[in-house]
Amino acid sequence: MSGYYVYFILDPRTERFTKGDFEFNHAPFYVGKGTGKRYASIRDRSKWVKHKIQKLKSLGLKPAYSFIYCEDEKTAFDTETSFIESLGMKIDGKGPLLNVMPGGHGSFAYINKYVPNGMLNRKHRPETKALIGRLLSERISGENNPAKRPEVRRKISDALMGHSVSQETREKLRQANLGKRKIREASL
Repeated sequence: MSGYYVYFILDPRTERFTKGDFEFNHAPFYVGKGTGKRYASIRDRSKWVKHKIQKLKSLGLKPAYSFIYCEDEKTAFDTETSFIESLGMKIDGKGPLLNVMPGGHGSFAYINKYVPNGMLNRKHRPETKALIGRLLSERISGENNPAKRPEVRRKISDALMGHSVSQETREKLRQANLGKRKIREASL
């Protein structure tokens, strides 16, 4: 392949997937921009995408792919961003995609536009570290945190139902919380 393209990694275990004006033979679980054979590489993928691909391979399956060819890199970035927004990311609770960033320039470029002087991979001042941390965490913190949604909390609760904790773990938890209780009681 030559030139820029937007690619969709599809789960071959699923049948037709439709959302809005978009229709796929299989449900997409990742959207990206690439050149050459980028679509087939698992390098620089999130752990969720790697896990999904490894799960498919363990079942003797290969991911399916779909492509949209673009004139230039900017068009590819814009197309990628548009599809990610339209199909929705699982991390936001808005769709099936395992993408962790909204697309457009890769995850570090998303952060880099807020970080002065292209300081990534160098030593940062404490306030810059705090800014990077905030930008990385705001995608899943507060109301964006999937664990805050009632249906997710219910699934977590169901999964832990009947889970037993050893006496050793109980003692560690008790010791860890001893100081916290005293602080709370003193502040009342």
